[in-house]
Amino acid sequence: AAGYSNDFKIKAAGLTVLVYLFEKCEVFKD
Repeated sequence: AAGYSNDFKIKAAGLTVLVYLFEKCEVFKD
């Protein structure tokens, strides 16, 4: 359970970073 929770946090953090970078790129395009 602990390993699954840690893996989920890593994936969630990675997704947040991807979304953040994508939004920054969209802003720069404008």
